[in-house]
Amino acid sequence: MPPNSSIPIFIINLDNRPDRLKKISSRLGNLPFIRIAAINGQNLDEQEHLKRTVKDRMSKNEIACILSHRLVWQKMADEKMSYACVLEDDAVLSSSFPNYINNSEWLPENFNLIRIETFLARVFLSRRKIPAGERLLRQLGSMHAGTAGYIVSLKGAVNLLDKTQFLDSPLDHLIFKSTSINSEFKVLQMCPALCVQEDVLCPDTSESSDIEEMRSRVRSKEKIDFIQKLWRETKRPFMQLLSLLRVVRENLIIVRYVPFV
Repeated sequence: MPPNSSIPIFIINLDNRPDRLKKISSRLGNLPFIRIAAINGQNLDEQEHLKRTVKDRMSKNEIACILSHRLVWQKMADEKMSYACVLEDDAVLSSSFPNYINNSEWLPENFNLIRIETFLARVFLSRRKIPAGERLLRQLGSMHAGTAGYIVSLKGAVNLLDKTQFLDSPLDHLIFKSTSINSEFKVLQMCPALCVQEDVLCPDTSESSDIEEMRSRVRSKEKIDFIQKLWRETKRPFMQLLSLLRVVRENLIIVRYVPFV
């Protein structure tokens, strides 16, 4: 794929939600895209569910969300696609989105994944800034929820396929929770972000995304035994100290979303 070619777009969308496909198509304007039929968790075979995860730790909807994204990564691997942009059907796009999609010259060499979404929450980012057109790329150093918009390289897609052979947590946790400045799988955060989920941007007026509902947090219902509670409280001051030390090499900021820039 030539370095100045456009970036292919994949849209993950359930078959029973043509209304959402119409909405994201309108937001993309005349940008071409490849639709990926999302896997419906309610139709997920029980054996497939149990084969891939710890029973009762992951819901069928959470598994379906990950399997839907795996369809994109597998297609990239099969077709040797150098890179691609992956969007869920509730992504709200900045007016600058076409500029970044139509020309890939800004992509850094040997990247794994570039997060172009924000959850409007505080995250740790490296102080080192990589120019990317009118925006900046900074290495993500902490959990940043959501998988509604990202650009992944072939190397990153293959890595993610390997990471998700066996599942024990939701997709955004699998990708971002273990992220650190020293991790092998580096995630770059675009600042300001190019997209945001509808329910993050307008929580009082937006209906929940079907993909978002796939991420239902069944782990919140898990019981924490005494040993786990003791360990959590014991390590708390050390984690707080670690967070303070991180400020020396990283910034704790909210990644902005600017709709018309």
